[in-house]
Amino acid sequence: MLLRALRLFYAGLGLFAATALVSVGGAVASYYQEQVLLEAGAGLAFLTGAAAVTGLAWGCILMVRETQLAVHSLEEEARIRTSQKTGNPK
Repeated sequence: MLLRALRLFYAGLGLFAATALVSVGGAVASYYQEQVLLEAGAGLAFLTGAAAVTGLAWGCILMVRETQLAVHSLEEEARIRTSQKTGNPK
């Protein structure tokens, strides 16, 4: 789960970089008044930006879930160790 979250973070960062590059291309197309390229660039920039936000948000959700699992595991281990020391199996 942790590796999947990291992959999503890295993909999101890469997609943000791609969005910036496509936006620069759209600015160049605008300068040269290439309407078709400008519109295609705007659409592509929107799609890559939306994918980047989605990837980062999903990665955050996975990280929260991983943290919850880790805390639960630590609580369970602490409970077991405490019950072993006191001799009270609960």
